[in-house]
Amino acid sequence: MVLTAIESRLRFQSVPFPQARALPTAYGLTDERNWLRGTFSRQYDAAAATVARVLAGHPRFQAAPETLVDATAVHLYLSAFGVGLPAALRRGDPGPHVPFGRCVSAGLERLPSYRGAAGLRAVLGAEEVREIGAHRVLRDWGFTEALIEPPADLPGTVDVLVWSMTARHTRLLEPDDDYRADHRVVFLPGTSFKVLEATEPGPGRRGRLLLRELSPDERDRGHVAFDDLTVPSLHRAAAQWGGAAGSAGLGAAAMPRFGAVPGTRMKSC
Repeated sequence: MVLTAIESRLRFQSVPFPQARALPTAYGLTDERNWLRGTFSRQYDAAAATVARVLAGHPRFQAAPETLVDATAVHLYLSAFGVGLPAALRRGDPGPHVPFGRCVSAGLERLPSYRGAAGLRAVLGAEEVREIGAHRVLRDWGFTEALIEPPADLPGTVDVLVWSMTARHTRLLEPDDDYRADHRVVFLPGTSFKVLEATEPGPGRRGRLLLRELSPDERDRGHVAFDDLTVPSLHRAAAQWGGAAGSAGLGAAAMPRFGAVPGTRMKSC
């Protein structure tokens, strides 16, 4: 009965208008950065003090004012302050979440990229998995969060393994509280993913989705050679997720952030 209710709520994201996208703009981010510092001055100032100390120990980060603003935006996003931002962006509506999201994107772009397998765990029914498998390419307009170390106690019915090319390591800017996730990587808005395999959940076993990040200029041309290279690595990662003993550095408050299949959203009841 529960799965039937969940199945009826699955939606695929549509392409939002430019004013609702958390992506860099042609005119830069001066207005967005000023808005963030002015509108949320108390939260920003407290976070910026912490981030400034962190960045001081990493000479590779330039000391330009915009660097601190963008890094602080990432730090805020990873904390309780940022809960709900991906869902708001996935709805595709303009609003105050957009300038915040653009600052977060700019900050993430300054962080190291990750190439390899990452995972999350979603609550999906068999029909949902079939729908996703038939969709072939998923494009996410929010921030897709995944883990590069499998936790044992992450809730969900389907393991989602993603081959990353551009996801960003966030450990440098993680909060020091229950929202911390030491092994987190984040994909920027607008990233596309190809569905390689879709296995439905069944009695006593979780389902599985295998995805591969597509490069910005790559189009789905059906089966390609790189798929054959990626799938075995994702199978090995899936086996690790299936037998995970747990990983340190994942706060309980952070767990719900690793349950959204990219390119999808749940319709509100």
